[in-house]
Amino acid sequence: MKRTFLVICLLAAFSWAFPQSGQKIVGKSPVKVIRAGIPPASQSVKAIPDLVIKDEVFVDPNGNNVIDGDEICFVKFNIENLGKGKANKVYVRISQKNQNIPGLVFTPEIPIGTIEPGAVKKVSVQLDGKMDLN
Repeated sequence: MKRTFLVICLLAAFSWAFPQSGQKIVGKSPVKVIRAGIPPASQSVKAIPDLVIKDEVFVDPNGNNVIDGDEICFVKFNIENLGKGKANKVYVRISQKNQNIPGLVFTPEIPIGTIEPGAVKKVSVQLDGKMDLN
């Protein structure tokens, strides 16, 4: 009797661990629905891009590695597509780790465009330190 109960519990545990098509999975992240099957030909993905950011450098005119008041600095880096598909409508979104630093001015979103497989795009983000920079 104990063996039968243990087998039933294990079967129930394994059937819960492997979701079926359309089954909802609930956890710490929002509810997700898994749909199995092949997408229609018009929605199929033939090749996927794989974007990598590399060669990051902070350019500071006075060389103190700090954005000072009345100074323009840059963060420069390359975005390379290591994948086999092209990346369309790529953009870089810039945000502050510490919200609203007075006197630090930058463009929050920079359009990059399309990055073909094997291509590299150079990106330069201008950071303006105004006189009221804290």
